[in-house]
Formats: sequence, C-alpha cells, structure tokens
Amino acid sequence: MRIGHGQICGNCEVGHWNLRRCGGCGHIRYCSKECQKAHWGAHRTACKVNAELMQKAAEQGLDYNDQAKAIEKWIDRFMGLLIGAAVHVLDL
Repeated sequence: MRIGHGQICGNCEVGHWNLRRCGGCGHIRYCSKECQKAHWGAHRTACKVNAELMQKAAEQGLDYNDQAKAIEKWIDRFMGLLIGAAVHVLDL
C-alpha cells in the first residue's frame, strides 16, 4: 500500500502508519516526541499561523480541516498538470 500525504513524519520524513498530530495545529505529524521536539524550531511559525487560521474559520462557522482536505484533494488531482505546466513555462 502507498503511504499518502500526512503519513510521513514531519521531521525524519519516513513513512509511518501510526503518527501523532501536532497538538498546536494538527497539520503536521510526527513518529515520536523526539522528532517533534527536533522539528519545533522549523514548525513553530507555521504552527502559530495554522492555529490562528483554524480559530478564524471556527469563528465564521467553517470547518478548517474540511477546507484543508478539499485543497489537498485538489492538489492531488491536479499535481501532474501543474508540474507539466511549470516544466513547459520554465522550458525545462
């Protein structure tokens, strides 16, 4: 089986089936507390922004996670086309 988006540790980038989400934003996942601590410096700013966006969405009656999943689905669906367009435009 293929390991999909969100099933790779945010620090060591190894695929796992049993990952824990960041407690602050829930967007990134880690295979261990050690990896979470090691990655905190890189994730801190994004974590704060994600948490603020989730709060704003909740205040507007929106489900931020549903919106994020819809965006991920769109990216997965059109990634090949986007890469092809970028290669063409950049003449690679």
